[in-house]
Amino acid sequence: MELSAQHHSTDVPTEWQKQNKTGRFGMWLFLAALTMLFGACVVGYLIIRFRLSNKIELGSIQLPPVLWISTIAILLSSLTIERACGLLQRDNIQGFKQQLLWTDMLSGLFVLTQVPGMAMLLRTHQQLVDDGVAMYGMVFMVILLHAIHVLGGLIPLGMITKRAFTTGYTAQTFLPVRLLTMYWHFLGIVWIILFAMLFAMG
Repeated sequence: MELSAQHHSTDVPTEWQKQNKTGRFGMWLFLAALTMLFGACVVGYLIIRFRLSNKIELGSIQLPPVLWISTIAILLSSLTIERACGLLQRDNIQGFKQQLLWTDMLSGLFVLTQVPGMAMLLRTHQQLVDDGVAMYGMVFMVILLHAIHVLGGLIPLGMITKRAFTTGYTAQTFLPVRLLTMYWHFLGIVWIILFAMLFAMG
C-alpha cells in the first residue's frame, strides 16, 4: 500500500510542472500567430518583387556587409541562450549566468549592427525608380516589424539577467528563461529567412 501511494505521488505533476506545460503551450500559440504575421509580409514582398523583376533585376541590390555580422551574432546568441537554459535546468547557476551574459553581449552586437545595416538597406531601396516604391514600403514594414519584436525580446532578456544576478533562478523556476529561449530562437529563424530572402531577391 505504501509503495502504491509513493508511486502514485510521483505520477502526479507538481505545480511548477503544470505551469511549465501551460506556459509552453501559450508561447507556441503566440509564436504561431507571429509566424502567420511574418509569413504574410514575406509573401507580400515576394509578390511585389517578382512583379518588378523585369524592371529591377533580381539580386541587383547588395546587402550591407554589416548585416552578415548581425546574422552571426543572432545565431550565436541562440546557441548561448539555449545553453544557458540547459545549464539552469541542471542547477549549474554559475554556468547559466555566464551564458546569459554572452547572450546579452551578442544581442547588443546584433542591435548595434542592425541599425546601420538596415538604414543602408532602406536608403538603397529608396533610391530605386518610382516603380520600386511598393517594394520599398514592404521592405520597410518587414524591417520595422522585426525590429519591434527584437526590442520586445531585449526587455525580458534584461529583466531575466537582472533577476539572475539578484534573487536568482533555480531548476524549478526556469520557465521564464525557457519561454524567452523559445522566443529568441523564433527571432533568429525569422531573421535568417528575411536575410536569405533579401540576399537572393535583392
